[in-house]
Amino acid sequence: NNYDLVAVLRNPNLQWSANKVNYSFIADNVKASGENFILPLVEKYVFIPNVDISGGVSDLILSVDDVQWQRIKNFKDFPITEFVVSNQQFDNLNDLSENKQAGGRLTFDLTNNSAYSFWQVMVTTVLKSGGAVVAITNRVFDDFTSGQTQSATFFWNVNSDNVTSVEVKAEVNVLDKSVFKQL
Repeated sequence: NNYDLVAVLRNPNLQWSANKVNYSFIADNVKASGENFILPLVEKYVFIPNVDISGGVSDLILSVDDVQWQRIKNFKDFPITEFVVSNQQFDNLNDLSENKQAGGRLTFDLTNNSAYSFWQVMVTTVLKSGGAVVAITNRVFDDFTSGQTQSATFFWNVNSDNVTSVEVKAEVNVLDKSVFKQL
């Protein structure tokens, strides 16, 4: 029994960035840990995919174990990123297959409308049924120049019959100077 463990974390602070957030999911007797960052005023998914929990999940706890904060003195000077999703299409592969194999396919174009070019951009995609997360995954997009559009396709091996919405979120840790490409 493998599960994707998912939570939403939010940094409500205007002048503080959570540059390093160590977190753990505890499900029954299984502990899975991860690390991420959360910029000011950002809400984001944190997840650990494919966790083996025999017997299913009867209780799930999210523990934020450690946070390293950085003060942001001039928020107005904070580099702003803008990524635009277009031509988004989700296909239920059950409808396309004669053998009724469960799954889904998401295709979209992602445009970097930021004034900056980046070495890497993390893109997280989420399938939902109502408000519940059905599936989540992410992928790094390399060498993403300002003004550039990249096409993407994501596949899931889950029953996608009940998917009612899809979220696509692109993010860059703009406080890490090494992510910026020099023009």
